[in-house]
Parts: sequence; C-alpha cells; structure tokens
Amino acid sequence: MPPTTAPVAVPRRFVWVSPLLVVVAVMGVPAVVSGRPVPGAEASALVRQVLSAPLAYSVPALLPLAKALLVVVGAMAVGGVRQAPRILVAYYAASLVVTGFFQNAAVIPGRGFAFLTGNAVAQLGLAGACLVALRRVPAEPSVLRRGRLWVLPLMLVAAAFPYVVTDGHVSPGSDGALTNGAGVTGCMVTAVVAGALFLRPDAIPASLRVAVGGFGVVFGLLNLVTWFVLSPQSWWMGVLHLPLFVCSMALTITSWTAGGRPDRRY
Repeated sequence: MPPTTAPVAVPRRFVWVSPLLVVVAVMGVPAVVSGRPVPGAEASALVRQVLSAPLAYSVPALLPLAKALLVVVGAMAVGGVRQAPRILVAYYAASLVVTGFFQNAAVIPGRGFAFLTGNAVAQLGLAGACLVALRRVPAEPSVLRRGRLWVLPLMLVAAAFPYVVTDGHVSPGSDGALTNGAGVTGCMVTAVVAGALFLRPDAIPASLRVAVGGFGVVFGLLNLVTWFVLSPQSWWMGVLHLPLFVCSMALTITSWTAGGRPDRRY
C-alpha cells in the first residue's frame, strides 16, 4: 500500500545533530553512585556493573511479557498492519522511558544505588522526539522495501538476545531466548525498531528516522568498543550488539539522501 503522506526531508547539513546530542549526553553527563558523580576512569566499569544487573531485570516474571510485546509490535510493523506505524512509534517512546529509568539503574553491593545518567538523558530525549513526531505519523503503513529484507535475521537475533553467563562472562547460549530481558534492553529494542523503520520507512518522518538511527549507531559503537576491546572475555555480547549497529547505520544512511528525497531504489 503506498504511503498516505509525503516523507519529510532531512536537510543534509543537520544530519549530524542527532548523534552529536547522544554523544554529548552520554559522555557529558556523569553517572552517579550513592549520589556522587563517577570519574571518567571508573565509568566504563560502572556501566558494565549496572547493565549486568539492572532494576529492569529485577522482576523476572515480567521479562517474557516484555519480550512478547517487542516481537508482536515488530511483526505488526513489518507486516504492514493498519495503525502499525503509530503503534511502533508510541511503543518505542514508552520503551525508552522504561529502559531510561530502569535499565540504567542498579543497586551495587557495597556501593549503593547507581544510575547511568547520561544514557537516561539520551533515551528520554529520544522518547520525547518520538512523541513530538507521533502526530505526523499516519495510520496506514508505507510500502515494504523487499530489497531490505536482509535485516530480518538481525532483528530476530536482537529479539532473541541469546546468551548465557558463565563464570561472570557472557557466552553464546539459547537458554533464555524466550524469557530473557530483550524487551527491556534498550539496545535490543532499538535494533528491532530501527530494522522495522528501515523496511517500511516512508510513513515515519525522516527526521525521526535519523534520530533513531543516530542513537542506535552511537550506542552500537559504544557497546562494540566495550565488549570487543575493554571486556573481550565477553565478546559474545559485542556480537549481539552488531544488529543494533548495522540496522541503525542502514536506517541513518537511507534516511538521508541527496536533496533530502527518500531513496526508492530498494
């Protein structure tokens, strides 16, 4: 079905703004532990500690429901169900609020309550952008770009989030593929959403697509560095963030084309 509204162009000179704001938030706003800012030298270790046991994972019974919701919304968006564009954007905004507050928070034994403030600011800012753009999102889905279906396996990997923790290190495993915290893990949710926007882009304002893509690219790069360079013993977690980086990069590039016109070649 053809799109009901013309896509909104993204001025070429502004394409860098979204990822720059994410970088400023993540790098410029310090994390805190027991109300005290954490110096940069300790920040990477704190990020790994918080994200390994966030408050978002503290109610295991809710995790399968959150994962199921992610899969259902993603399937609706890819399948082109009526109202799916609006549902996808609204769902992503709500998910960013949940992960912004709860995935970035943890109680660390011996240290107290920790909060990754920069991550939260970036996520809540993008949630606000989603809500602002929602009024411009039509009910009817746009055309499925069949030449882009190669992202579907990446979206499935993100939704499955298959891993196990052995001796404190992340390794491949499918034990929690149906019950783990993918639905409350911002990076996995963003990978699925970015993939869905990449497959049916024209119903969504291009400015929002670039914002989502830029957000995903920055967080993807940060995680690739974290898990491949700083914590290579948990390299599998880096592999699991490749869908985020690839889907987000593809979305960003294809949402910003010559003259601000949507690329209809594939």
